[in-house]
Amino acid sequence: MADHIWTVGFLSALTNSAQTVKATQGGIGGYYIYNPDSAAAYVQFFDESGTITIGTTTPKMSIGVPAGAAAHIEFAHDIPFLNSIKVAATTTATGLTAPGTSLVANIFYK
Repeated sequence: MADHIWTVGFLSALTNSAQTVKATQGGIGGYYIYNPDSAAAYVQFFDESGTITIGTTTPKMSIGVPAGAAAHIEFAHDIPFLNSIKVAATTTATGLTAPGTSLVANIFYK
């Protein structure tokens, strides 16, 4: 059993406005993201201390979530974020358009 102690960032209405999961340096240990929309959506993860401009700021990673489905994973080693952990949901991997329905996300971080 892993000795990780994670905090959960619960985002009940994830859309194309960047939300801060952690305002300082940290790491992501996993996530569970549900997309209730009838089209695929992407969750963009940002490692930025300043303002995020969706569609312009390059995400550190982007996760596709199929329509009406969930995406989930636990990483063996956390993914480091040197500045902060911020997320947003869009219709393309690096785009700016909001999905038709907000996503629900649980981000496991420390």
